[in-house]
Amino acid sequence: MSAESTRPLKPEEAFRNAYWYFVEALETLAADPEAQCDAMGDCNVGWEIKDDVAAGRYLAG
Repeated sequence: MSAESTRPLKPEEAFRNAYWYFVEALETLAADPEAQCDAMGDCNVGWEIKDDVAAGRYLAG
C-alpha cells in the first residue's frame, strides 16, 4: 500500500467525495426499481439508498 493511499483526505477533497456519493444516491433514488437494484447490487437496496442520502446531511456542516 502506498503512502498516497493512506494519507487523510483534505477537507475540500472529503467534501467533493461525499457530495459525489450523495448525488449518485439521489440519481439512483430517482430511477425505477430494477435500475436501483442493478446500481446497488441487489442487496438491501432500500436501506443502502436511504443511508447514502441521509449521509448528505453532514455536507451542510
